[in-house]
Amino acid sequence: MHYRESLPSSGLHDLVLSFWEFAVAETVAGPHNHYVFPDGCALLSYCGKSMRLTPGVKVIGPTIRSRVVPVWPGEVWWGVRLQPAAVQAVIGCAPRILRDKAEPCAAINPELDRALLCTLEDSKCFADAVVAYEQVLSKFLHHQIDGKVAAAARFIDGAGGRAKIEEVALAVGLSERQLQRRFNETVGLTPKQFARVRRLRSTTVAMLGRELTEWANLAAEAGYADQSHLVHELNALTGHLPTSFERRVRRIEHGFLRP
Repeated sequence: MHYRESLPSSGLHDLVLSFWEFAVAETVAGPHNHYVFPDGCALLSYCGKSMRLTPGVKVIGPTIRSRVVPVWPGEVWWGVRLQPAAVQAVIGCAPRILRDKAEPCAAINPELDRALLCTLEDSKCFADAVVAYEQVLSKFLHHQIDGKVAAAARFIDGAGGRAKIEEVALAVGLSERQLQRRFNETVGLTPKQFARVRRLRSTTVAMLGRELTEWANLAAEAGYADQSHLVHELNALTGHLPTSFERRVRRIEHGFLRP
């Protein structure tokens, strides 16, 4: 199995965190349960190659839980990881309604679904899919983006999920109470929940950059109190302990990952 990401063009930075591709080799025994670990973002997902699925776009809401997705040999998915504050602006639906759900885009935003299918159906590779997504998303903006929440999400992400909520509120000019309310409404997660999953994401990327995982060192570098704290967070957010988590992540060949 292979996973990689691609950054958006400059004109879409406010809407898109990254584009992604997940491909299952023909040689993989199937079906296989693939674990999608939480990263705090809402996704658009399109199955570009499958012998069993009718082409369609799915909207996957933000979550702090792992999702288990059955995959078959030869299947390929192309998708978009949306900027946390841009979910409603792009999809036209409040992220709190999408929380922990995976729904057909046609049921949420039929106009967006038709436009995406029309462009994605001719895609032959990941690069084609990125162009198709960019063409459509550049024309879809249903609501204004809350700039302060967008700035808060960037602050948390830039700190690897280690920023304290009071620091984030001060940085964007909101009270902690205002930040909590507006962030939850706009992102579909609380600032603390978002920070927890972004720190896990940052830790996972750091782990993949090393041949040998030293969990105590990773915990210290990511700002966890100690290794036990990291183990607790892994289990709480993914349902896996370190050995199982690492085995599932490393069985996937990773290309470029957005830091």
